This record gives sequence, C-alpha cells and structure tokens, in this order.
Amino acid sequence: MLKYFVIMASLMALSTQETVEVIPPLSNGHLSLLHFKKDVSSCQFVDTKLEFFVLNGQKCAFASLPHAYSKSTATLACAADGNSESVELPVIAAEYETSTLKVDKKFVDKKPPALKARIKKEGAKVQAALADLDAERHWQGEFFWPRDDAITSPFGVRRLFNGVQKSVHFGLDLDGKVGDPIYAMGDGRVALASPDHFYPGSLVIIDHGQGLQSLYFHMSRLDVKTGDMVKKGQLIGAVGKSGRVTGPHLHWSTKLHGNYFDPADLFREELKKWLR
Repeated sequence: MLKYFVIMASLMALSTQETVEVIPPLSNGHLSLLHFKKDVSSCQFVDTKLEFFVLNGQKCAFASLPHAYSKSTATLACAADGNSESVELPVIAAEYETSTLKVDKKFVDKKPPALKARIKKEGAKVQAALADLDAERHWQGEFFWPRDDAITSPFGVRRLFNGVQKSVHFGLDLDGKVGDPIYAMGDGRVALASPDHFYPGSLVIIDHGQGLQSLYFHMSRLDVKTGDMVKKGQLIGAVGKSGRVTGPHLHWSTKLHGNYFDPADLFREELKKWLR
C-alpha cells in the first residue's frame, strides 16, 4: 500500500507549485518527470545532477529514487537567476512483494574459485558498459514495449532462490517462447551485446542518452553488436532461457543515473501525454 507523506520545511524552500511539477509523484524504485515552471540553469536531485530536455516547449528532466530509498522527502536544489534555492519534494513509499523460486543448485550453492572468477569478470564487463554514459539524448517521443506479452514477474520483488534471499528483481519479466522477437524500447547506442553470462545469460544493454539505459537478459540470439546505433522498435534479438532462469522469458530492466526503476513507469498515461 502506498503512503503519502507531508512536505517538510526547508530553510531555503521554494514553493513547489511555482517551481516544479512532478509527474507522477516521487516514489522509491520509480521514475518521475520534473516539469520546471521557473527558468532554472542547473539542478541537483538528491545526489544526481539533472539532465534537462525540452518537451512541448517546456524544460523537463527525468528523476528517480533507488528501490531502497526510505526518506519521506527528496531534496531538489536548483540555481535560478543567480540564486541557489532548494525544495523538499514528498516521496510516496512503495512496498514490494517477496517471491520464492526453485532453480538448479549450481546457481545458489557455494561456487568454486574458477566460477567465482568468471562471474566477477562478467560483472566487471557489465559495470564498465553501464558506466560509459552518453551525454547526448538519443531517445525521442514515446517508448516501445520490447515484447507484447504478459508480465510474469513485476519490478521490485525480493527473490528467494531455493529458500534463500539472493536478490531484488530490478526489472520486469515478459513471457515468451525461445526465439520470440525482442525489440529496442527506444533509440540508442548498444553499450554491450554479450553472450553466455552466468547469471543474466546472453544480454544487450542500450544507452538512450542522458543517463537512461535499458537492459535485456536471458536471450537466445543477439541481432546487434556492441557499438551499434539502434532505433525504437528495432529487432535486437530473441527470447531465450540462458543464465539463471526457471524457463524462457525476457528480463527487461531500466536505469536512470544508476538507479533501477520500474520499466512500466515509461508507459504511464500521465507521462505519455508529455512524450507524445
């Protein structure tokens, strides 16, 4: 259940209504669009410098909070007309479920040194791709669902593998059969296309610019290569069951400046009205 909190006072508070419109309200593990009503020159949201873009002639920016964020407000500090001012924005606390999965013991048992080294090397490769962010905005307009199929596991679920909590599910699982097509959610640069990782299997990471990234896991086929520029709706590969899985599906994640957020947020009607 979502709980609403009251805005806290700030020594240099601006009127939220006069400064920024937040669409939809901020929540941990979710994405919001900030519509600035004042001509700000720069803004810091919590610990992240915001990247501005123009929608419908209005200055905007995306903002997100980590899944584990637990405060009732988040600080937005902006420079405008030579002055630095700040406002505390209210945060809605999102609650997430727990799920139990049964997987092959090799994915949860103590791992031999060689496998640990492999996992570490693969993880470093993924992290390097995620850290290499494009300053230029590539995406345009509305986003595209990578698969038109049922969601089999929602974002943010705490996952117990064989009875032991191993992770939080930082994405959506979309149903599919091995070989079913997967499409890019938006224009961008393929930061990494890499086969046969131990946990995520064969994967693609797309950099959409200005800190926005999408990740596609457990693929059976890669139709793009690292460095390719792709278009929204372009075929990038096929559904598979590679890596740590219970069956074939697409695991689809989205990140903004390092924070995972629910990919479904990009398709909320109140946000789509701005993206059209």
